[in-house]
Amino acid sequence: MKIPEKYYLTRITTRSIGGNGANHELHCGFLCKNGRLKAERNFGFYSGLLVLDGTGSYEDKLGRKYEVGSGDFVQRLPRCAHVSTINKGIWLECYIAFGRRLFEFLAELGLVSENQPVLHVGLDLGLVERFHAFQKQLSQAKDSELFHCLITAQSLLASVYEQARPTESREHMLVEQACHLLGERLGERCGLEELLAGMELSYERIRKVFTTQVGVSPHAYRIRRRLDRACELLHEETLSISEIANQLGYADLFTFSRQFTKERGTSPSAYRKQM
Repeated sequence: MKIPEKYYLTRITTRSIGGNGANHELHCGFLCKNGRLKAERNFGFYSGLLVLDGTGSYEDKLGRKYEVGSGDFVQRLPRCAHVSTINKGIWLECYIAFGRRLFEFLAELGLVSENQPVLHVGLDLGLVERFHAFQKQLSQAKDSELFHCLITAQSLLASVYEQARPTESREHMLVEQACHLLGERLGERCGLEELLAGMELSYERIRKVFTTQVGVSPHAYRIRRRLDRACELLHEETLSISEIANQLGYADLFTFSRQFTKERGTSPSAYRKQM
């Protein structure tokens, strides 16, 4: 696929949002290089780049080396040492970068992953044009409009992840089934290994793949879903807190209250009063 000439000529836009330093900056643009380059770096911010032309490699903090080329999305994680190598010849990338705090927020929500530094997105000119449009939006935005640019940046990154997701892989489908099972059977008091015993893979394999794809373990996911449902029930005020604990599979009110307080920062009774 031929890359339009305009992308080789587009430059980078950097804007500061609400403060000074890299943690308050938002970047987007296109970078064209010619020749061989090897760099060892440790950024304090997040940077995700889509390779449009050229080949190279990326080595993460664990020493895992990835060969990269057109259509690969490479993520340089904040405060994680990495080695980037560009092979001889033309190299063209479009990229987006923002501060560590925004990255940590998106990672907590499961919208970005620290376990998959390199994703294969494919060379989609529609996606490339979205990078180009965002670069123009960022360069032309007034200071009062930069908040909207943050929203666009998150949407663009979400599209990259959506396009890279292996929706037809067997393991991905099994993780989707596990999420559904854990969400539908919140009140069962059996262990996770027993609950997921009907899956095609062993529990240890499911747990590993689940954690990689979802960003949390099955155990943490079940807790999250239980507490989400608990909040809904506390809003309704039709059940006592003890009845809610029993309905969600907790052995007793004390266990439920302790876990709710630990995860949500307030007790169930205080949460209900606040609502």
